[in-house]
Amino acid sequence: MDLALAYYSIQRFVYLKNTPSTNEYGANVSSINNPNYNYCVYTYNQTDGRGQIGRKWFSGQGENIACSFYYRINKLKVKDQFDINIAVCLALYDLIVQYLPNEKIHIKWPNDMYIENKKVAGILIQNQIKGYQISSTTIGIGINVNTQQFPEELPNPTSINHYAKNIHGINKLELLHQLSIRLSEKLNQMTIRDMRSEYISKLYRINELHNFRSEEGEVFAGTIRGITQEGKISIDTEKGPQEFSFRQISYII
Repeated sequence: MDLALAYYSIQRFVYLKNTPSTNEYGANVSSINNPNYNYCVYTYNQTDGRGQIGRKWFSGQGENIACSFYYRINKLKVKDQFDINIAVCLALYDLIVQYLPNEKIHIKWPNDMYIENKKVAGILIQNQIKGYQISSTTIGIGINVNTQQFPEELPNPTSINHYAKNIHGINKLELLHQLSIRLSEKLNQMTIRDMRSEYISKLYRINELHNFRSEEGEVFAGTIRGITQEGKISIDTEKGPQEFSFRQISYII
């Protein structure tokens, strides 16, 4: 195996029959044991999954995957930590395209995966900092794999198998191993090439005029043009170009 790829390979997979949160379980393992290897915690029954800013993540008992990957990070400065976000999104994008090559897959900034206008996967990244560098990261990923019917209160969910229509269901363990391979590839590439333009080209609603809502509740029209070095989204508005952090803006879908 290529030594660089080996650095970001997963040495241990931990299966949990059920757990409130794979991210919390993984964080406890790392804080207690301080492992010097990369590992993945996964379950098909996460009972209290969390998304960005404390939002709930629906898991669907036995139908979908909730997983958390813990990686030691090799020489990444804190100011460049959004590169992890880019690498993870592109890995997940490639995985979904593998299963659904004929569908319109997009990355909804900063880190949700969409098929058309529906959410199929979400990412929650928690970085550990040592000095001026990222020392390790815990990457929580929830993927809707086989669910066909979702709770009515969820605004726009979908699953991979809703489009793939595999009557036996998609093999979740095989999908997880494919994801781990793609994560290793993309995390390795953080040090050898800038993947920012690739990430931008796959953004949901890139270069299209749509409505957004500010954190104050104001609705405005704008066109997504790209992202900044630190990961803010750049939008052309009637007031001119503006940059927004994650909590400062929401999509109107």
